[in-house]
Amino acid sequence: MTPFQLFLRRYYEPSTLPIVFVVGTAFVGCAYYCSRLLNHPEVVINRNHQQPWTSMSPTAEPRKFMLLDRKKLEQVQERHPARDY
Repeated sequence: MTPFQLFLRRYYEPSTLPIVFVVGTAFVGCAYYCSRLLNHPEVVINRNHQQPWTSMSPTAEPRKFMLLDRKKLEQVQERHPARDY
């Protein structure tokens, strides 16, 4: 017998296949999720400049983003007025 066959005969159990499959799938999913998180443009990994807020001048205004269109927001509020419970 080959060493591989001896290994299978000694250590292989059919009942271990589901747990190996579940753990392997979880590991691959975790690696995929972490790689997706690290590739977002909001995530910057730069160890040379760990505190970017220290390089801002005191007179600089912070940038603010408006994510909602005010007209659409007002239309939604008109259709669904706030209720006092």
